[in-house]
Order: sequence, then structure tokens, then C-alpha cells
Amino acid sequence: MKRVIVLTVSILYCFLVYSQEADNYDKSAVVSIITRLDCNPHIKPTLYSSFEGNISRNLSLYICNHWLSDAPAELYRNTLHSDNLNWVDFANITYHINRFYVKAGKDMIPATGLENDDNDYDAHSEMLSSFWNYSNSYQWGLSAGYTSQNEKTSLSIQISASPFGIHPFTSGLYCYSGEWRGSYGVFRTIWSANAMETQKGQFQYVVSLGQEVSIANFKLGIDYINKVGDEDNIISDGTSIFVRNSYVSDNKKFEAKLNIGMDKHAKLKPTFLCGIALHLFPFNNKSLRLHIVTGYNTKTKIIWHAIGAIYYFNLKVF
Repeated sequence: MKRVIVLTVSILYCFLVYSQEADNYDKSAVVSIITRLDCNPHIKPTLYSSFEGNISRNLSLYICNHWLSDAPAELYRNTLHSDNLNWVDFANITYHINRFYVKAGKDMIPATGLENDDNDYDAHSEMLSSFWNYSNSYQWGLSAGYTSQNEKTSLSIQISASPFGIHPFTSGLYCYSGEWRGSYGVFRTIWSANAMETQKGQFQYVVSLGQEVSIANFKLGIDYINKVGDEDNIISDGTSIFVRNSYVSDNKKFEAKLNIGMDKHAKLKPTFLCGIALHLFPFNNKSLRLHIVTGYNTKTKIIWHAIGAIYYFNLKVF
């Protein structure tokens, strides 16, 4: 797997050199620093950075790093691990040709439907499924995709390291994924099927179905996943169903989210949760987000609250 990735990156690099010499396409790149502070009641600081740019007409690069969390030592201790999160979320290069693309590097396994709409630094983990919270979807691998002429349908396939392996290049365990994304008027679809290798030749099959409808300023979505996760990062058979509702004001300065969901382990009682998040953007450029979150979880039997803020600093490099 490591050799395949190195070969693909080398090929993409050759395309980069060729593209730079072949045209004078305007390049663009943006560096972002994202800082977040939450109080629930403990102070939880978070720091991310990202680089996103078009290197040429056909090549794009995306890197996103998670530098600080409430348990920063874990981020760096898990470097080059595939069984847990670390400080590198994304690091990939993409070559586009007409309606097709090829991507190599670290990317996300498409296994959580609508939950993947928000970046980690924007999300409220208490309002999301156990699979989102306790599975490591950021893996090194290769993917290819196609977007239809009207840009309403996108299909992709991916091979990556399996989150059940310890190290991405030496465990010899892989994950095979396929995803369909559709946008048809007021309806949006994100469906995926994933085969995650747990041992050589043995797999966990993860199916994720996300469906959304938009009406005026409101969105109503539902996610289904046939697996659940736990605190030990173990993925098990079960059922996860979450209904997601959101509202955005006309001036884009206020949004509200309501999530109601159930995680049901095949052999345990179901866990129900409900969460509400209110977001306020005081500046027109949306560089600052203030948020208040509250909810209830039947597993912990605790009503939780949090207040916080996120600041987005964006710098256009070229």
C-alpha cells in the first residue's frame, strides 16, 4: 500500500510540473488558523490550521492539522497510527481532468453521511453519533471520482488503511469504500458502503445512508448507520439513526441546529440523545462564531451545557 501511494504521489507530482509549464492558470491558496474555546464547565481549547490551494489548472492541495485539544499528548503520541486520531487530519493532493479526479494522501472514509458536512472544529461532538465520535475515519489511501455534467451527481471509490490496523503502512489491513452524492433540487443524498478489514480477509461492513430536504431557510436530514462505536474505539453491529434539523437566518448571522438520535448496540439497550446548538456570527465575514449548546443523553443521564467561540483567521497566500 505504501508503494502504491508513493507511486501515485510521484505521478501527480509529474502532472504538477507539467501543468505549471503548460499554462498560466491563476493559482490561489488560502491558509486558515482556527481557534476554538469551549466551557462545559471545564475549559477546552482547540487549535487547527489548514492550507487549501489550486496549484495549477488541474492540481489542488489540501492539508488540515489538529495542533491542540483537551488531550494534546494523545494527538502526537498517535502519529502514524491508523487506529486513533492524531494531529494530521487531511494531507492530500488531487488531480482533476474534465469530470474525473484522482486523489492521494490522507482523507476521510465516507462512512458517516450528513455528519461529515461540518469540519471537526465546527461540530458539537455531544450531538453526534457514537460512530462519528469513536471511529477514526481519517486514513491514508487513494481515491477516484466522477462528477456529472450538471454537477448533480458525484460517484467515488476509495482504498485506504483500515481503522482496525495499528499503523497505516505496515498493518496490511485495508478499507474499501464507495460513495454516491446527489443534489437534486431540494433533495440531497449521501450514501456509502464500506468494507473495513478487521483481520486479514475478515471485514466489518459499514453502510451509511444520509438524506436531506431543504425548504426555504430550513433543512431536515436523517442519517442511518448500521454500526455503533464505544469509548474503546470498537465498532460493533447495531443501529444509529439521527434526525438533523437546522435553520439559517436570511442575513446568515444566526443559525440553530436540533439533533435527535438513537444509538442501539445489537446486544445492549438503546441510547437516546437530543441536542440543541445556537450559533451567532456578529461579523459580516463570519470570522467569529459564538455558540451555546445544550442536550441530554440517556446513557449518562446528564443534561449538559456548553458555551464557546470559534475564530477563523484566513490569509490569502497567492
